[in-house]
Amino acid sequence: VGDPGASSNDGKAVIIFGKVSSFVWPAVFDATALGSGGRTFHAASGSAGKLGWAVSPAGDLNDHGIADVALAAPYAAASAGQVQVLFSEATVMKSASITLPITNPSNGFYFQGDANSLFGYSISGRVGDFNHMSLGDDIIIGAPGVNKAYLLFGKETGNWKSPQMSSTLEGITLVGSASEFFGCSVTGGDMNADGYSDLVIGAQGSNGGIGRAYIVCGHCSWSRWHF
Repeated sequence: VGDPGASSNDGKAVIIFGKVSSFVWPAVFDATALGSGGRTFHAASGSAGKLGWAVSPAGDLNDHGIADVALAAPYAAASAGQVQVLFSEATVMKSASITLPITNPSNGFYFQGDANSLFGYSISGRVGDFNHMSLGDDIIIGAPGVNKAYLLFGKETGNWKSPQMSSTLEGITLVGSASEFFGCSVTGGDMNADGYSDLVIGAQGSNGGIGRAYIVCGHCSWSRWHF
């Protein structure tokens, strides 16, 4: 759950752990008093990046059999934007309160976007293994400030580097038209029921502000991908 306005727009996010069926949830859940029932993530003081603007399960990016988590601060670094991915099995995830960014690649990694890109305005780990490399799930990240969306390929833990710039990530960059705010929303799934994951990218400024959504159909053969 994201709270981008917390701490004068530094932002924060929380993970609330699921409970067994016998647990009685209160009518109002106090996310500031999670205790052992979750984790709280804070941005560095004064960052004003609005951490928690977008949050998503990140699939199993490092192919360890456990779902990871992605947290975005699209207004960090003067609106360049940052996305932090944390591996669920990482040592740092045992702490009740965690300050970001985390740079140790055994715990996770973070990306920073180009100037004014709003990198991380939207994120989705519902992509699955888009490139069919069997090296972990992939994740899509929107940067509508520069009308782009980035598909980051999953891979084994030991190959991650942190920090990285969005311009050097290992994956695909999808580019929209000028001023259409391409990448304002992103998601994935098998839209045409062919057994392959597809991408959906929103562009709310397209067509005179009416908006548009693009579907990128996935396939096991790179030569048959259509952009």
